[in-house]
Amino acid sequence: MPNRAANRRPPRPGLWVGALTVVLFILSATLGQPPALTESGPAAYLPADGFRVRFTNGTDTRASEWAVDESASLAQAGPLHFATSLTLGQLDWAATPAARLSTVVTNTAGQATGRADDFFTIGSGEVRATVEMDGAGSSRIFYPGLLELASTMAAGRTWVSDGTVWNLPATGKDVTTSYHAVYTASSPTTRDGLARRCLVINRQLTIGDTEDPPTAKTWCPGLGMVAFANARGSWQATTAAEEFTVAAPAEFDWSSAERLQFSRHTINEIGKGIIQVSPLNPPTARPDGTAVLVQGIWGDVLGLNLRAEPVQITWRARPGQNSTTSAAFDDRTLVANTSRQLVAYDSNGRWLWQSALHDVAIVAPVRLAGNAVVATLDGSVTAYDLASGAEVWSHRPGSEIRVGLEVSGDRVVAADQAGALTCYDINGVQRWSAAVEPASVLTISKGSDPVVVTREAGSNWLNAYSLTDGHRVWRVRDTSSAKELFAMDGRVVARGNTVTTSLNPATGATDWVWGGGRTFAGAGGGDRVLLLASDRVILLDETGRQLKEWPVSVGVLESAAYLSADRGGILVYGPQGISLGVLP
Repeated sequence: MPNRAANRRPPRPGLWVGALTVVLFILSATLGQPPALTESGPAAYLPADGFRVRFTNGTDTRASEWAVDESASLAQAGPLHFATSLTLGQLDWAATPAARLSTVVTNTAGQATGRADDFFTIGSGEVRATVEMDGAGSSRIFYPGLLELASTMAAGRTWVSDGTVWNLPATGKDVTTSYHAVYTASSPTTRDGLARRCLVINRQLTIGDTEDPPTAKTWCPGLGMVAFANARGSWQATTAAEEFTVAAPAEFDWSSAERLQFSRHTINEIGKGIIQVSPLNPPTARPDGTAVLVQGIWGDVLGLNLRAEPVQITWRARPGQNSTTSAAFDDRTLVANTSRQLVAYDSNGRWLWQSALHDVAIVAPVRLAGNAVVATLDGSVTAYDLASGAEVWSHRPGSEIRVGLEVSGDRVVAADQAGALTCYDINGVQRWSAAVEPASVLTISKGSDPVVVTREAGSNWLNAYSLTDGHRVWRVRDTSSAKELFAMDGRVVARGNTVTTSLNPATGATDWVWGGGRTFAGAGGGDRVLLLASDRVILLDETGRQLKEWPVSVGVLESAAYLSADRGGILVYGPQGISLGVLP
């Protein structure tokens, strides 16, 4: 039993931010029983990193997701209360394992009505709840943490937990006082629960002189919580299939690109309240002033509020293990991970579905009408329904795929490492396959007679193949040493490090050449091209003439640079800042 901590008022959470730069058997069968942290003891009741479960009370739904990692990794993604709890508890950030349970609550109409984030620390023979945050904006920090799972727990056993709690209401004055919790464990009433060695843990918590409503949580080894009851009702885990509405595709308005207005937003600097991020793929901007960023070093997907200065994290999600690639389609973000899973999130960070991949994916999924098409290293090309995650069709035409897929109309084209260029239609029917030189990048031109343009890997040749039947249309030397290919109306643009070239897609003839200096990323559409230089964004028209430029300051771009165009605007990411360009 821990000693009762002295009642003292802790400092505000932000003071530590600158220091951190650095159901049952059905569930097991459906989601796969993950390995536990240990084979015995309280930690064995926690699931694996990225484990997901959906709860229902018959009216509302709670989509919950577990993250299990070192404390420093989880606290990095916030909220700030997590870092504060570690400091108050005098815990070693680098050596203390921890778990985060993130939940998005939705009503029967599928609208998000709340969010909760709970933080647990894992010690020798115990699991403690150190932070409880509800969707209304209230939070409580316990130190030492509530002893939710104890080494002595067993059916019929009782244990207590004492300490200090810092109440931070959504409005009004925060209060620090003592807490006293009494826990009682009992056996579940179901045969499955008994076979699974689950325990029902009842908690009676007293804050100061006020009793909290009692709670009851059913914990099962390797699955975490599978049921719980509180003052708001009773919730049970469910595996019922759901389908989610998919928004119609929407793109950036390239015809208005001259009207862009850029603003800088602070990240990755040393200072109070400044977040540290490391994106895996280009972050994408949303129309509501937020952005979605998939972490490359840490394991989280983050929702960023770009209207705050410095940038703030509004939500966090956990695909599990290491993310390998991602893509954003309007209100949906898809993330592939090393567990060979594809996980879909909405704009609130709620996980929608997860599907098994045939192998690891390292190139971004693409949208083909209502499907997401994913290429994997075993050579598979697979379409998944964006509404449900169900596999629609799949082919394995050749060797591993390391080059991004491209979509045009109702067709998708894949290039594998053996030199097979293959085209499928929206129903998964192979329209043609051509033996070509392996490609390093590819794109598909726009217009009435589109061609697939590829750059040969390891050489300076560009090739064009008919999207209709795959025959080669032309072959020309690549004078730009293209790092990227993208299509505008009536032309294909090849961006190299120092030279950007526009080609006629029908003949391969050069329309214009721009050699205005070093660039690090580009994007184009309609009759406009954007190029990211070291300190500015440059806008070119259909003739290669520079129309406008905007100064940007996002750090030294040789180490990391992204430029993405989405319906929310143009987002420029550098190692020390984000610049967002929006239309007035």
